[in-house]
Amino acid sequence: MENIEFLEILKFDSRSKNIKGVNSLVDFLEVTLITLGFQCIREQKPNASDFLIAKTQKVNTQKKLLLSFHIDTVYSPLEIKTDNAEGKIYAAGISDMKGGVIAALIALKELKNDSKLPPNLTLMFSPEEEIATPNYTDILEREAKSAHMALVYESTKHFGTSSFYSKKRSVVVSRRGFEQYKLKISSAGGHSGTIVKKSERKNSIQIVSRFILGLEKLCNYNKLTTANVGMISGGTAVNVLAPSAEIIFEIRFKTISEYKRIRSEIDVLLKKINPKNSFSVKLEPFGFFPPLLESKINNDLANKVIYAGKKLGIEILKEKRGGGSEASLLSYFNPQMPVLDGMGVAGGAEHTPNEYCYVQSIVETASLTKELLLEFLDGKL
Repeated sequence: MENIEFLEILKFDSRSKNIKGVNSLVDFLEVTLITLGFQCIREQKPNASDFLIAKTQKVNTQKKLLLSFHIDTVYSPLEIKTDNAEGKIYAAGISDMKGGVIAALIALKELKNDSKLPPNLTLMFSPEEEIATPNYTDILEREAKSAHMALVYESTKHFGTSSFYSKKRSVVVSRRGFEQYKLKISSAGGHSGTIVKKSERKNSIQIVSRFILGLEKLCNYNKLTTANVGMISGGTAVNVLAPSAEIIFEIRFKTISEYKRIRSEIDVLLKKINPKNSFSVKLEPFGFFPPLLESKINNDLANKVIYAGKKLGIEILKEKRGGGSEASLLSYFNPQMPVLDGMGVAGGAEHTPNEYCYVQSIVETASLTKELLLEFLDGKL
């Protein structure tokens, strides 16, 4: 364990909305990367943590490679523990994705020491991916449009057992997209015991319930289009017709066409359950991530990564994943650019206090990153 550098990253409380904590980690990364020969830029927005960009020397005749990370976490670092018997480190965000950041820094330091740090290399450190990047999509778009290929360091798939790490991993060639919504229904409400005419009973919970049932009918499981109501609240008392009710839900989709279909049908459904406009309906979308589409360019780049892994004795398989990441946004902003995800470490229990990764996976990810950067330096990537 003592041979793994940069583990101090795990000590920073970089929860997405903890601006002070995230910026402290940005401070650390900025100093570290300047030492490694990068030029750093801090993008800043009001009421948001800083977005860090680091670049090596620019050479106009060569392609540009983008490595994308996020440094925000869901939990604070309550405790950092090691399990030497199973070869694990437990820490907030270590799998998603501080372990990937650590591995990349190890690789970059070795390349710097060997005087083989490639030009035209850009690193991005997003401070808010876990809350669906509300402030910096313009930065993602700008950097995506100036790059020729991108590697994103979300966690890779673990193929071993809970106590055994296998030299086998995945690279993500596609992801489903998603959009999240807050739906609030409001009405006059009233006393449930005294209002007896059906036309006068305005219960917002009842309308929300109709919407939930209708939402499920809009799904298309054959096309991997799904919906989920994750939170629900409403009402004031058992003998009161609920004056308001609120749900938070999401839709997930594999293609933009399916997104457009289900999005338009949601509007139709809202009108159907409220035909006389007796209720106030407020639908607020947030957290949009488009799908990362499987494509020839993504598969071609994946094949090069697989070949690099073989040289290191690592078996790499292509994976299609359901969850969203900033890889989807990068591809959306520059569809001609190959984008691969899952370049980070293998672990488990992400978004829980028991999140962990395998120590050997940090070492392996660092080796693979170094090999890929050498391939890029030689023009083979």
